[in-house]
Amino acid sequence: MGIDIYHHFTPEELAYLWANGNDSIYRMWGGGLETGDANRYAIRPLLQDFIDKADAALEPGSHRAADLRFGHDTSILPLFALLDIDDLQHRHFPYREAHQHDWFAFFQVPMACNIQMIFYRDRKGEVLAKILYNEKEVLLSGIEPVFGPYYRWPELRAHFVGLIDKATRTWEEQ
Repeated sequence: MGIDIYHHFTPEELAYLWANGNDSIYRMWGGGLETGDANRYAIRPLLQDFIDKADAALEPGSHRAADLRFGHDTSILPLFALLDIDDLQHRHFPYREAHQHDWFAFFQVPMACNIQMIFYRDRKGEVLAKILYNEKEVLLSGIEPVFGPYYRWPELRAHFVGLIDKATRTWEEQ
């Protein structure tokens, strides 16, 4: 059994310590006003790798069924920021206000946090994809789905390339 240090703090002090830690996660890795552009810029190679692996898997004769990657909140939160799904209401705010805006790290990046791109090919050969964020279907801003949460892969791919390009331009303009 560990040492109990919590009895040394008031409930207000514990709340402050939690809020400070929560907001720091948003500042360091999320899409906050102060650092969001840097995070989006830094994570571009990961999204490009997703595009490249998807293209390879969709090639005729490919036997690739899945690509798995494992990381930490330090890689997944910037990816969520680049895809604009780190905050499902598309709100961005100063990092010290994250907890006041109901941005809670334990909801955004819980243990076993994940993002999935699932691909479907119909009989005509058209490829559709959907995005899951912690096993929940999400809609992306800036692109219209074909129906429900499903996007045509060529359109989704172009959208991802556009996000990479936008992050690059924004960073270079700073």
